[in-house]
Amino acid sequence: GIFVAMIFIGIPFVIRTVQPVLIDLDPEIEEAAASLGANRWHTVSRVIMPGLLPAMMTGFALAFARAVGEYGSVIFIAGNLPNT
Repeated sequence: GIFVAMIFIGIPFVIRTVQPVLIDLDPEIEEAAASLGANRWHTVSRVIMPGLLPAMMTGFALAFARAVGEYGSVIFIAGNLPNT
């Protein structure tokens, strides 16, 4: 249950970092890739993902940091203190 809760807590950080990058992505780049013969998989993996990767890594780092903090506070409040 804690894992699912941490996912729901962290997802907004990923969305907030990836959304502006997707909005700024120019559709003409995808059209150019298609006109040069790239299929959909190549367009996503070689045109879209390199631009999204830094934003995704930042979002996942923020989500992970938030999840670790939330997990620590839940364990602390639950009374699971070591050596006590």
